[in-house]
Amino acid sequence: MKYYVLFSYYDCVSPKGPLFAEGITYADSKNYDYTKPRKVCPLCGTMVEGFVWLEPHNVKLSSKRVGDFVDVCPAGWACNESTKNLMQQCGIRGIGEFLPINTFYKKGCPTERSYYVMQIAYSNKKYDYAVQQNERRKYDKSLPKCSLCKRSGNGKLDNFKEIYFNDQDEYDIFKVYEKPADIFCNERFIQFCKDHGLTNIVERFKEV
Repeated sequence: MKYYVLFSYYDCVSPKGPLFAEGITYADSKNYDYTKPRKVCPLCGTMVEGFVWLEPHNVKLSSKRVGDFVDVCPAGWACNESTKNLMQQCGIRGIGEFLPINTFYKKGCPTERSYYVMQIAYSNKKYDYAVQQNERRKYDKSLPKCSLCKRSGNGKLDNFKEIYFNDQDEYDIFKVYEKPADIFCNERFIQFCKDHGLTNIVERFKEV
């Protein structure tokens, strides 16, 4: 099985500049509570995602040219209603909930289409350390680590050069506890997006 990692807006650069500028969005950062962890490792309890998005969930789009998917920084990725319905009809696995958001253009006018932030599930997939060693552990093997989220006692993420997964379970789109800022998907999700001509998503994924 091939896997892909989703690159952010700022990582997608072409000779003409960043790709899909219409996909970047701006969320009201004042509506985040950074004192409440959104997600913790189920095995050791270490904080994995460090904020809770408070209502109202207002998002300002940077352009009227909006794709089927949009990058809602820092809340995650959102999709429009037709894309949400397609994913539900086709049985795309790995999205626990579609959180409705209020989307506006720059001047405060509401958008014509409804958008939903995808609450992407965490997989129990782990990095294969027999293939790729943890660079940090090479020089400090005394660091205690949780066997699921692989975080050290100081709370910082370990560093990796490459990504290799074992196949314990299967989601089409997912996160992993070891690197919660990234979104991964499999070949089925890529093909689904291509088959339905969904915009502002496939070109952002890179095989790992």
